[in-house]
Amino acid sequence: MPKKTVVITTNSPVLGHGLEACLKSIDGFKKCTVELVVNKDVDHTTIQVGSDILAFIDDPHMWKRVLETRGCVAVVLSTSEPIHLEKAVAALKKDIYIDPACRNVPGVAIEESLTDRQKQILQMYADGCITDKVASSLNLSSETIRTHTKRP
Repeated sequence: MPKKTVVITTNSPVLGHGLEACLKSIDGFKKCTVELVVNKDVDHTTIQVGSDILAFIDDPHMWKRVLETRGCVAVVLSTSEPIHLEKAVAALKKDIYIDPACRNVPGVAIEESLTDRQKQILQMYADGCITDKVASSLNLSSETIRTHTKRP
């Protein structure tokens, strides 16, 4: 089995090295190869594993915009407890993860361009549901739920 390669892009080398250390303590990532990219122009830190992207944000109002970024499947608030990094990493390749600290943030409205079903699914994610639970609740397949989270 090939070694996982993880790319961390950040505007803070200290944060990047801290995330690398956290990642290497998580099962399945202990022997991964980490490439750290420091870019002063980025407004949030990302961890990329294959085509999946996990984003760290400072402002909880950004979660929806970041989640809509192509390939972004997990969002964690930078001030959250480390357990949320572990949950978000576990969601890579199989789920979407939104940090509970981003839930029900005043002033964050779901765009009118989303279908009612997309709004319903995003709200369920924001409420802490995982893909399988959303699918079960709506009597749909997990793949259909993932399709509804992709922007046209």
